[in-house]
Amino acid sequence: MGVVPLEFNGLEDSIFHEHNGEGDRHMEYLTEHGTFEDVPYEKIVASVAQAYPHLKDNFKARQHHSLQQDS
Repeated sequence: MGVVPLEFNGLEDSIFHEHNGEGDRHMEYLTEHGTFEDVPYEKIVASVAQAYPHLKDNFKARQHHSLQQDS
């Protein structure tokens, strides 16, 4: 994709580049959702289900999924 690695100092956020090395946009940030102490799993699932309704059944099967159990 021609995306240059991001600088990261270990203290400040390092977000993905909106443009590739040639200056072409390859992604866009539409909404800032804030910061969270833990992964907001339910919020993520609800957002993905809203954006991709054809995948809704996949999320129902994992409704009681636990990120802690996966670690």
